[in-house]
Amino acid sequence: MERRWTGGIRAFAKEYCRYWAETSRYEMFGSVPVLLEEIWDEDKWWGTVIDRKTWQFLFG
Repeated sequence: MERRWTGGIRAFAKEYCRYWAETSRYEMFGSVPVLLEEIWDEDKWWGTVIDRKTWQFLFG
C-alpha cells in the first residue's frame, strides 16, 4: 500500500533527475526515472529489479 506522501517524493525524484540530465547532459540522470518507475510499479525490493538488468544498462 502506498503512503500519501510517496507521490510527492516520487515526483521530486523524477524532477531532480530531469533537472540534472538537462544541466549536466549526463545520460545517467535521464535513464534513472525509467528505472525508478519500474521499481515503483512492481512494488518489490529494488534489488530484485536491479538484478534483472544488464551490466550495460546499469553502467552504460
